[in-house]
Amino acid sequence: KARTIQKFLDAKSYHVDSCMGHVRDLPQKAKDVPKELKQTFGKLLGVDTDNNFKPLYVTLPGKEAVIKRLKAKQKQAREL
Repeated sequence: KARTIQKFLDAKSYHVDSCMGHVRDLPQKAKDVPKELKQTFGKLLGVDTDNNFKPLYVTLPGKEAVIKRLKAKQKQAREL
């Protein structure tokens, strides 16, 4: 999809990159919730029911490198 979008844009002015799917999601297992947040976000639910159902997003396994790459490219950009 990123390559197709890039074709429509001026390659000198714009750079389109892909995150190759989702990089964050609600925790799937209780062990995915950071220990310091288990009290607030429950053992598995991943939302703070006392704070207007504020979600807790965790990085999906194996997506750390993708996030690091995108952050590095973002620092090089004038605009996002």
